[in-house]
Amino acid sequence: MSTLEEILKAARTLPPQEQRRLRELLAEEAPKSIEQIAAEQGVKPINYEELRKLGEFWPEDESIDDFIAAVREWRRDEPDRSID
Repeated sequence: MSTLEEILKAARTLPPQEQRRLRELLAEEAPKSIEQIAAEQGVKPINYEELRKLGEFWPEDESIDDFIAAVREWRRDEPDRSID
């Protein structure tokens, strides 16, 4: 089995046209970036105001303990209930 260094050394000895083809083949196999995946799925960036609106379902003057107690109560009353 060849090491990565041996493969790179052999690749450098290829004629320029073959090196170009190798780069193209490797680029085809490169993993997609998060930005590429988001664009394919039609996901757009969210702005701060939209993000704040998502959290407006709970009053600001109530504590996290109140929130946790409410969620536990909701789960007891309706186990399949969704917050959204």
